[in-house]
Amino acid sequence: MKRIATGIATALLLFGAAIAQDVHAQTEAASHSVTITVEENVSLSLEDGPTLTLEQGESTTAETAYAVHANHQTARTIQASINEDNNLPEGIELSVEMEEPEGSGDTTGQQSLVEEEENVTLIENLTRANDPDLTLTYEADVDATVVPDEFEVEVTYMIMEE
Repeated sequence: MKRIATGIATALLLFGAAIAQDVHAQTEAASHSVTITVEENVSLSLEDGPTLTLEQGESTTAETAYAVHANHQTARTIQASINEDNNLPEGIELSVEMEEPEGSGDTTGQQSLVEEEENVTLIENLTRANDPDLTLTYEADVDATVVPDEFEVEVTYMIMEE
């Protein structure tokens, strides 16, 4: 009797293994590759420019904000220049400083914007950044020879290859 029970158990075990192999053999599978392309993104945006109000012989600062988003492999710079229609008279100096993006880029500190269309570098070694709220600080110095009036100058910012 023991032999019959052992034989039946062995038969059931072999039958179950055969069914399991048969089920596995019937499984269909397919696969493919997915390609992900990350494109280069470089963008710079500015908040409205500030108004600096001061008297002759004084200096003052004002802040606004900028955002930079970049994901490139090679280092870039952020440069600024004043336009060729600059109407700042002798005796007014305008300087600017950009806060450096976290983890990418080095500030060059406060830079004077004195010559029309001459670029000054404000951020060096910019590679990857995703900073939506950075500080942009302007400083104006006015000597005692400047006649009271309102002056406006356009400042252009560019991301350039190093």
